[in-house]
Amino acid sequence: MSFQKTNTDVTTGGSRSFSPYLIAFFIQNYRREIVTVAIFLKSAINCIEFYYSISLIWGAVKKRHALKNMADEFS
Repeated sequence: MSFQKTNTDVTTGGSRSFSPYLIAFFIQNYRREIVTVAIFLKSAINCIEFYYSISLIWGAVKKRHALKNMADEFS
């Protein structure tokens, strides 16, 4: 009886193409690009958070002015 070698990992049930060695090789060879993308993503997230906080402040200011105008109408 002969066994055929397959390209699947029995322990994880997945393909061997995403082995830890391949991931480590990718990180070692593309470290500068990974860092650049991470910095870009962090900057984009910071911009989105800044825009969101400004929009929250602007909405609160508009609501305050609207409430003040309504109070002035009733007084």
